[in-house]
Formats: sequence, C-alpha cells, structure tokens
Amino acid sequence: MPMPPDYWYDNKHLLRADMVFKCDDGSIIKLDRRIPGDGTEWYALEWLEDRWVAEDLTVHPGDFCEELDANTLAQLQR
Repeated sequence: MPMPPDYWYDNKHLLRADMVFKCDDGSIIKLDRRIPGDGTEWYALEWLEDRWVAEDLTVHPGDFCEELDANTLAQLQR
C-alpha cells in the first residue's frame, strides 16, 4: 500500500539496509548503505530484469512510493 508522500522522509530513522521500495519513477530499489555525512540519502541497488544491479545509484526517501513485502519480492525473483 502506498504511503503518504513524505512518510519515509519524515521517518528516515526507520530505514535499514536491505529494505526494498518501489519509487515514484516505477523503479524497484534495495537500500544498501547511507551516504556518509548526509543522513538522508542512500546508496541503493536497482532491480533490472532478473537481478540486483549496483551502479552507484543514490536515492532519497522522498522518492519512495511503497515498501515491497516478501511476497512481492518472491514474485520478482521468479
């Protein structure tokens, strides 16, 4: 279920590595680690076709539409 637009920005303290989100642009990302010194932005992996890809992607919590659950992830990985 989509969250209010600023939910993850306002609750960035709840974010953890390996959480998976669908973003506003339709991409699916997995949080990797926080960007040092920032506290808001994260390095992330992106789901492309059938695998997680690391391409120095940075994401901002305001870009997250919804957190994806284990069932959705299992469907992606088929």
